[in-house]
Amino acid sequence: MVEFSSLAQLRDYVEHCIASNNKDIDYEVLIQKISDFSSDFREEKLEIAIVLSFFLEKEGKRTSMKIDQLRRSYENSGNTIAFEPFIARCMVLIYPKILASHGFALPVTKEDHGDVTAGIVSIINKINEIGHEAFVNSGALLGIIRDKTYIPYDDDVDIGVILRANSAQSAASEWSRFKHHLEVKGLFQKVAWPGATYKIRNAGRLTVDLFPSWIENGLVYVFPHTFGELLREDLLPLAKSEPFGLPIPHRAESMLAINYGSGWTKPDPYYKFPWDSRLKKYRIFLDELKKLQSREESK
Repeated sequence: MVEFSSLAQLRDYVEHCIASNNKDIDYEVLIQKISDFSSDFREEKLEIAIVLSFFLEKEGKRTSMKIDQLRRSYENSGNTIAFEPFIARCMVLIYPKILASHGFALPVTKEDHGDVTAGIVSIINKINEIGHEAFVNSGALLGIIRDKTYIPYDDDVDIGVILRANSAQSAASEWSRFKHHLEVKGLFQKVAWPGATYKIRNAGRLTVDLFPSWIENGLVYVFPHTFGELLREDLLPLAKSEPFGLPIPHRAESMLAINYGSGWTKPDPYYKFPWDSRLKKYRIFLDELKKLQSREESK
């Protein structure tokens, strides 16, 4: 491996590899060498690491975090005009793929819409057969309401499942039992991070995540974004979306404002959900669910 006496030399090396399409390079070693340079070069280090990740299509989720850090750094230094051209250049490196929510992937196209919708309908019907209402949630809901289509840079579909529970503890118990019903239906694939979401069979070529929700004292809880900020009437009765006819919250715009903030109407491919603060709110539910999952695994 080449040794680098300066960050500029390392950048030149990466650019040379890109120009010659040389992907026979050690990503981990280069990322470590970037990290070893002084923090005084924070923006430049982030730029090199991001470009390298795009070129080699490595660590999509971590790259999204670095992009968010770079954008905030640009904003703090008053250099916001540089952000969009930099990202545009990165996107060229992976075309026709995009950096989606879970990594580098082909975007959702118009040709996919029929398969995706049919897959969602089939899954929701099976959830209904188990005895629960379900609704399109988070990113899929955002696209349907804001853009009247699926978001092209999203690579999954989030579905909220309405439990009959009326507390965090009873919701954890019911959600644990619900997993068994999914297994019987042949839908369940695995428990996903942070232990409260279920990955199930795909809708078209998009993965599907299920999220628990319940109503407690007339207030709505939808893990992980809504924690009693909405009323029952904001969720129920479920409405039908345009143009796909999928079930959505009765006042979907209110839920999107909770989920994505007041700026939800403006597309932001690099939005980052504040997981840390939201997980703290759901600590009772998560702790109870973890206990139940541990008991099940010990049987």
